[in-house]
Amino acid sequence: MYEPALAEPIWGKEVIAGNDAKAREARERVAKTGEYLSTQIFTNTPDIEGFMLGAAEYFFDKTRGISVRNWKNEVFWGAWDQWAHVYDPISQAPKIRIPVLVFSTDGALIPEQAKKFYDRVKSEKQLVWGRGYHFNFYDVFPEMMQAVDAVVPFMRKHLAPQTVTRKARIAHEPLWQFSNLNPLR
Repeated sequence: MYEPALAEPIWGKEVIAGNDAKAREARERVAKTGEYLSTQIFTNTPDIEGFMLGAAEYFFDKTRGISVRNWKNEVFWGAWDQWAHVYDPISQAPKIRIPVLVFSTDGALIPEQAKKFYDRVKSEKQLVWGRGYHFNFYDVFPEMMQAVDAVVPFMRKHLAPQTVTRKARIAHEPLWQFSNLNPLR
């Protein structure tokens, strides 16, 4: 799990300064001309510009991430600031008021961040530590099943069946009034 304090150790001051400048330029250009400056999200070589350099083989494997038809390894340069300086799930952990399951492994990209997030959650929580490599939890059966085996009982426990009365549905009628999907018709 990322937090802004990791920016300098991950990218270094020089890359951050350069990317900050590119982000400003991209936002100015899109505001003035409508031109959208993009880059790769993940890159596996320093010769190709991108937000993240490093372990991302999943996204370049033709049988895995890159094969997802609707996914493009592309991001607006102007989003860099949000990515590097603002996006901070770690700081949000204490604000969570619902049950939380954190699943990670020593083979995760930044395993200590999962533990840090878990430690900061104040609501009911569960930590499950699996075995395997980060990207294999996306689509490799043994690793993926470890996550499923943790998530299913957690969801069953915390997402008990809900009953909605007709009166409650009618109270939400205005949400459906302009739709062909109105469940009350």
